[in-house]
Amino acid sequence: MRVPFFWKDLKKPKLVRIKCIEKEGAEYDDDSHDWTCKLNFFHSVVTFALDEVGRMSILNRHKRSFNRSKYLRVEKQLQDENQILFITFYEETHHNATYKIENQSKHVHIEYHQKDFPQNTQILLPEQSQIYAWSNPRDTEYKITCKFFGGEASNPANQQNLQIDIEPDDLELNEKLELPGNFWQGGGRKARFLYIYTMTNGYSKILVFSDISQEAMARKRNL
Repeated sequence: MRVPFFWKDLKKPKLVRIKCIEKEGAEYDDDSHDWTCKLNFFHSVVTFALDEVGRMSILNRHKRSFNRSKYLRVEKQLQDENQILFITFYEETHHNATYKIENQSKHVHIEYHQKDFPQNTQILLPEQSQIYAWSNPRDTEYKITCKFFGGEASNPANQQNLQIDIEPDDLELNEKLELPGNFWQGGGRKARFLYIYTMTNGYSKILVFSDISQEAMARKRNL
């Protein structure tokens, strides 16, 4: 569906915020999702400018269940023949996501969120993957803060953990993180490594955490 959009007050900043409606075909706000991008308990909202869009991914958080949150891709297209600006919203899935996080490790748990915005923290268990989108699309530093913890316990607060900030847009990323000896409960080894790298699959940028290096993975695929 296409609808025209006009600014009601040209004296105010040309900024917008959006929210999803969960009920199919609804013509009213069903109050299922927060406005983009609610960042704290005082209901402050981050808006974005249509002329800054280009292409971005935004998290629209569900009010009652984070797992029902929407991952949106926003694209701007200018038609040359009539100079009409089209802003298009797409729901992202695992097949067409702008960003994905893959935890290919068999042991490491990952807790992650956009840097400086821990309100939307998620946990990725071993051998799981998830779509990622920005909590604040107007941030000047697009990084993901990741904490790593190991063992069988599900609560990261009970374990020694490591924390780093990662740029998922850095397609040259290829790091080797040494884990402390007591990181592995009952593992029997003094230290292991976690390999962190980025790769692409079509349109998607994928941030990978693995027990083996990217080079070793490539050799394994070629066997």
